[in-house]
Amino acid sequence: MHVWVDVRGGEYGMTLTRYVAGVAVVFLIVGPVWFCAVMVRRTWLAGWTGAAARLAEAVLGLGVLTVISEILGTFGMFRRLALICSAVAVGLASLALRRKDPPAGPRRPPFVPQPGWAEPVATLIIAAVVLAWASYARDAYRTGILGVDSLQYHLP
Repeated sequence: MHVWVDVRGGEYGMTLTRYVAGVAVVFLIVGPVWFCAVMVRRTWLAGWTGAAARLAEAVLGLGVLTVISEILGTFGMFRRLALICSAVAVGLASLALRRKDPPAGPRRPPFVPQPGWAEPVATLIIAAVVLAWASYARDAYRTGILGVDSLQYHLP
């Protein structure tokens, strides 16, 4: 097994302990952020259920995690422990600020009928984006990643 060695002499090999610690860190960050997203969705979109509710929670959770990360990064504090503490603080704050009786709302998100041409146009737009991306991906598989942006500072 090849073990990466840090300049300070430490090793970077994957062990069961490091794996479990990494999974725990992910749960300590994602768990409270997900809880916050659920509380916000239940408060403001109480009638939403099913896929629409899960989508709203996913968008809210990613937004909360992005804002936390950007605030920490602004002050040069984007570190694992600071991110965990901030996520737990946001989760606890959402627990403390939740409404006991969410406002009654529509049972489902409102459905707005779309014109008949909307679906084919959306399909064409998606196909154009996929084709544009696929051409760059095909070239990268054939010749490697040779773009100036990648070679100058992203890749070794």
